[in-house]
Amino acid sequence: MRSMGIPLWVAISAVTPQPRNCTLTLDPSGRSIATMHIEPRLLVFTKGVRGRIAGTVAVGLLAVGLGVARLGLLGWLIGQIFAGRPLPDLVLPAALIALVMVLRGAAEHWRAVMAHETAARVQKKLRRTLYDKVASLGPGTVGRQRSGGLTLSLIDG
Repeated sequence: MRSMGIPLWVAISAVTPQPRNCTLTLDPSGRSIATMHIEPRLLVFTKGVRGRIAGTVAVGLLAVGLGVARLGLLGWLIGQIFAGRPLPDLVLPAALIALVMVLRGAAEHWRAVMAHETAARVQKKLRRTLYDKVASLGPGTVGRQRSGGLTLSLIDG
């Protein structure tokens, strides 16, 4: 689809603002292929849980490795079945594949629990800081503004 002789993707990219503080880019030339906005002011609130974040990433990578192993082993097992190996010879490999599946599920659950707990800790610290700032401003400052949005921000994040 073209608009006045210009490809549509060029027209869209020309008017689409690029986020600041992008640290993830797949293209070394600087063109934005896949970017993520990371607000540096919020990274302060991860102090004290950065080890947990790294641990969560490690457990996630373990789960990914177990998932890849599961798929590879299942492919091998299916190949052995089609090759005509007798089923009694495949009982032990099938049991080991089932063990890999259970370990992958456990690692994924562990990762999710760690991630939620870490996020809750960061949110608690952020909310406490926001509340302390609002309290230090005093009731007069908050009284001159609509407080519904402020209250929702403090409660819901």
